[in-house]
Amino acid sequence: MNKQILFYLLIFLCFSCKEEQKAEVIQKTKVIKLPPKKITDENNVIGFACYYSGRKSKAVNKFSEILSKKDYSIIKGSLKATNIADKYLATAICEKLSQKKLINLTKEELNQIKKNKNSSEKVSTCAGCTNDETMTLKELLLEKNYITEETEEWLNEMLK
Repeated sequence: MNKQILFYLLIFLCFSCKEEQKAEVIQKTKVIKLPPKKITDENNVIGFACYYSGRKSKAVNKFSEILSKKDYSIIKGSLKATNIADKYLATAICEKLSQKKLINLTKEELNQIKKNKNSSEKVSTCAGCTNDETMTLKELLLEKNYITEETEEWLNEMLK
């Protein structure tokens, strides 16, 4: 009988020690907080090969249709758009169309283009699943980056 009691006592002590060790390990575990999920307005994104599918953003698709119809008045009107993606594309397209002598820009439109080029308004950009950031209109219109290169390539293709 003493052997049984001693045996149970040893088992109890072993299990109680392991529980204390487990509790100590749990207390030492560092909790990692994940950043909040980024919510992107799909209507306000510039991209020519977005996400895993590699599709064009909604704004790029919209302006592709407008360019294919050669309805340049809509593009000029978008220079003052509230949607920053539309404003970026309208500015880039108007400059390209003017260079190719396909449109004439009024003084007011030229002033709006200048204003857009100095704007700190931000728009989301994307390039596949690896490059997703926010940039200002000034950065997009005055600095060389992956979006300006893709925009130039897209415009050259659209205006053949």
